[in-house]
Amino acid sequence: MLLLIIGSCFISHMVRFVVQLAWKPLILRFPPVTDTVNSSTSYLYEPRTRTYLQPTYASQTLQKFSAVNSQLLQSLKTLEDTPIEGRATIPKGTPLTDLITAGTRDQNSAPATLSALLEILGKQAEYVAQHDDRSCH
Repeated sequence: MLLLIIGSCFISHMVRFVVQLAWKPLILRFPPVTDTVNSSTSYLYEPRTRTYLQPTYASQTLQKFSAVNSQLLQSLKTLEDTPIEGRATIPKGTPLTDLITAGTRDQNSAPATLSALLEILGKQAEYVAQHDDRSCH
């Protein structure tokens, strides 16, 4: 069983719990949300979706996620053909490490790759997903 941990101080509390249960956690940590909305990271406007994308931030998030979880990600595969906007479709059964590599190779596709990765992880019924967005005081 895997545990997906997203958050800040929540990680330290969950790691202790995970170790006690001998789980191998799959960890995805986002820094404080302030960094994504205060213009301290580069962004570009996507008129089609009317949103702002942060390719550098998304690429760095993918790289860190892959570095921390490389062994576990190698065993996880895409569940279906996964189209990545601006890139070729990633075939069903592709290791998630390959999906991440494709997203970090071309920084402009990193936001779409990160979105696809989170969607894939969310569809994995056998894995527990945990999210905490509270600040640690």
